[in-house]
Amino acid sequence: MSTLGEPVTEVSHSVTLSVGEGLATFVVRRTFANTGVLHDEAVLSVDMPTFAIATGLRIRAGNVWYGGDLLEAQEAADKYTELTGMGGFQARDPALLAWESEATLHLRIFPVPPGATATLEYTLVAPLGWEGGEAIVDYWRGGEDEALSTVVLQVLEYPGQILVDGRLVTFEQPVVLSARGEGEQDSGTAQIRLKPDQSKIIGRAGSTEQIRLTSEGSTVFSKIEFDLPQRLSELPKLASVVFLMDRSRSVSEELVQAQLDVMEGVASFLPDARFEIVMVDRQATPLQGALVDHAAFVEALARLRDQNVALKNGSNLDLGLAMGRDLLKDVQGPRFIIALSDDRLRPSWDTQAVARATGIMTHIVVLDHGFSRDDAHRLSSIALTEGGILVRTGGDGLRSEFEHLVRPIRLEGVSVSDIDDEIGDLDEGSAYRFFGVVPKRPRAALRAKLWNQPIVVNAWRRPAFDRAAAGWVFSHGLFHGLDEEDMMRLARYAEAVSPVTSYLAIEPGVRPSVVGIDRSASGLGMQGFGAGGYGMGIGIGTGPVPKIEIDVEPCRLSHPGQQAKVTVHTTTIEIVDVVAHSSNEFTACIVERAWATELPSAFLSFAQQSQALQF
Repeated sequence: MSTLGEPVTEVSHSVTLSVGEGLATFVVRRTFANTGVLHDEAVLSVDMPTFAIATGLRIRAGNVWYGGDLLEAQEAADKYTELTGMGGFQARDPALLAWESEATLHLRIFPVPPGATATLEYTLVAPLGWEGGEAIVDYWRGGEDEALSTVVLQVLEYPGQILVDGRLVTFEQPVVLSARGEGEQDSGTAQIRLKPDQSKIIGRAGSTEQIRLTSEGSTVFSKIEFDLPQRLSELPKLASVVFLMDRSRSVSEELVQAQLDVMEGVASFLPDARFEIVMVDRQATPLQGALVDHAAFVEALARLRDQNVALKNGSNLDLGLAMGRDLLKDVQGPRFIIALSDDRLRPSWDTQAVARATGIMTHIVVLDHGFSRDDAHRLSSIALTEGGILVRTGGDGLRSEFEHLVRPIRLEGVSVSDIDDEIGDLDEGSAYRFFGVVPKRPRAALRAKLWNQPIVVNAWRRPAFDRAAAGWVFSHGLFHGLDEEDMMRLARYAEAVSPVTSYLAIEPGVRPSVVGIDRSASGLGMQGFGAGGYGMGIGIGTGPVPKIEIDVEPCRLSHPGQQAKVTVHTTTIEIVDVVAHSSNEFTACIVERAWATELPSAFLSFAQQSQALQF
């Protein structure tokens, strides 16, 4: 963590998280302490939240904060090197936040004075994930490095439930993120889930059309998000349901059981409903003669499973529909007809003749495998006219899918205007995400069907989301086809760290320049900075340990023929001890010459060394 090898550790790592307008904003404050004897530099990598960017840096002097400037990366590196070096210029105390990779940044602060602390703060902006009707963000929880502090996180005021690693917390409650060791399988990030009070579909769109990019013509990056609430609809209360069961001879025993499975699955979501079954063959015959409660209906299904259903000729589904409508015409509350068929119907039947609106929600179930909607089927018009759907399903369908016949649990046939993307269906609680290159700013309107109800949701636009989207071009790895000028335009618009920009914060320091870092020393350079430095590494090289050179010639002349053994202990460029392992005048002379030796700057890279020397 430290450049000169002093015992620099992090003593505080606090994070505040605020969420709004599709952005997760982390304000991270970190304090470093030095228990050594030299002014030193803290150097570390910053693991970012998923797809986050850094949009600010500031450094504290006493009770005063000094904000950083976004500079060209090489300019920031050169200036930081100058400010932290040794020489006759005015000494200043800076912090540097630079690009390391799409998921990590590089952080430096100098000085961390001996017996004192240094504090800085940076801002990260991440997009919100979405799952199960909840917003999701993550934050690095720390590792097993003892030099790093435990992370303490607070979520600022939020109108909904907050869970951190599955624990329910209140806003502004400090939460300690327990560290995970490198060998453990648990994730190295803490998951923060935010459950909003949201009942509508929310859409957001951000784009870079404000920036004139020239790398690939008139390129526009666009980020589009649509979040679906945890529930798109609610279960009907006190519903009345008539099932039309296909009892024709073309139905196999397997399909008889499949129909019973569908009816049982649908009824499981309606414990307070009333039910009737109309058996359909050449005629339409009610099974019970009246609507019965859930318990009686379950018993009726059990009896049908135990006995052989007598199959007959004929598949007059139109008669079944007519009887179902008649049974429900005077019933109050939600009304459903769910017609099951093996799709083997008389060819002369004019389905359009019965496709009329009666106010009774009607679904057609064609017995098949899986569970899929089919608006192109010849029977679909019967359902669509009533606001319902035609699905292909059977006994092998998931029980949860049958809920879609009671209340709509997904958007179907989803598309987003001006986006060439095959979306398909979106389940409630899920999300749609698009981030890519488009010819122009898209209108970003989501269109879909909720059963047969048309849904149109327009994405809102905010300047803050536009700026963040420009920065997320870097964190999503979409920048590789851009030249440096376009990257600079995006980074400056987003006010974000990037491969071509860094933040430099400068405290008006009062330290003497003699406590700077000699960057000319071996391994103490600022490698990798500059435009185009993708994946740069800004570290402290070690290299081979330099040998301690002592001028012993005067001792040889004064005490010829004698030998000496000593061990010299060093901390960076200081000799801290010389231990004699022989006893004679030559050895005593060597000890004094060792104490008088000035080590070169190459030793700055080595916190502690011990060398045994023999003369």
